[in-house]
Amino acid sequence: MQWLNLAKQLGDKVVVGGLSGGGTLASWLAFEKAADIDRTLLFAPYLSASRRVIDLFVNTFDTYYEWEESVGQNYPGFEFKALRAILAIANYVMAKSRDQGPVAPLFIISSESDKAVSNLDHRTLFDRAVTYQPRCWYHRFGRILDIPHTMLTEAEGNQYQDLLNAIAQAFIESDLTWVEVEEVAYRMTKGHTFPDVIAELNWQDRVSKDLPALITLVDKGEILAKRQLSKWGGRKRSRPRDR
Repeated sequence: MQWLNLAKQLGDKVVVGGLSGGGTLASWLAFEKAADIDRTLLFAPYLSASRRVIDLFVNTFDTYYEWEESVGQNYPGFEFKALRAILAIANYVMAKSRDQGPVAPLFIISSESDKAVSNLDHRTLFDRAVTYQPRCWYHRFGRILDIPHTMLTEAEGNQYQDLLNAIAQAFIESDLTWVEVEEVAYRMTKGHTFPDVIAELNWQDRVSKDLPALITLVDKGEILAKRQLSKWGGRKRSRPRDR
């Protein structure tokens, strides 16, 4: 809280973010101080481990866990005892997300190649939060890009660092709900260019110049499927994990 108060003195808007456990702390702050935060960037936040047995061990033992395969060049493993506090915060965040209380806009970024944390919990948090904070965004990098848990820099294994930076910048600089992001992507499936779509919608002052980077990555097949279900009066249902 002290650092947030200091940041508020430096400008009109505060953006917070973090990777892994840092992302967990940032998500907690987004719920606790929603009115004070403009945007929140969650890079592969630790809401639970990729394998549930790891969380069981974290809550039970005081030892060191080394990954069978490295999840990043500089991330060989972790202390269970140190991670236990972060897991407790993660459980609190997931519980808060069920309460539908105020939350700052979140951009949750995952990777299918992440061997450390649960992508399912990332999606669950987004699905819950976006229902009452429509400016939440979500993206999961496909396995083909092979982006590891330590995704922030090329030195840590992410060969697409510039792409990550671009979509993060797009979130910070845009004033769009996720539904509006999907609307842009949907219209582009009809053969329209990005500038044409933005001009049609008169959103020139609401979008970042970096938004096309995200639109390129958005799962347009999923958007089309949702539109088709909506057209026929259906509803896609999912069963988020009860956390």
